[in-house]
Amino acid sequence: MTTYAATFSNNETITRNTDNTYAFAWAVISIENGKIINKGFSADRANAAKAAQSQMWSGVSARDRKNPALRRYHARIAKDKGFATVQAWFDACEAEAADRNAAHRIEIVEVA
Repeated sequence: MTTYAATFSNNETITRNTDNTYAFAWAVISIENGKIINKGFSADRANAAKAAQSQMWSGVSARDRKNPALRRYHARIAKDKGFATVQAWFDACEAEAADRNAAHRIEIVEVA
């Protein structure tokens, strides 16, 4: 069993004991207070970036926007939330996700 450790710019160290092989660690860090929101290890930098990005907020996906089965559901949500159109609700979801993501940053470091 190997112990992997990674220290981020906020001086927080994460460790993992495992038989797997890791080369990088990732973290989603709050810009406001410097706390780690989510973290993990990965075998390569590309997968670390994907894993970290998957932890960031997103609006309504393009696939869900096109899904005919969800059209009535989206229309009901938009109406219940007071939006004039479904597109206005989609835009509000995208803006909220962008605001939340602007308050966080992704950091990828090599493990020791």
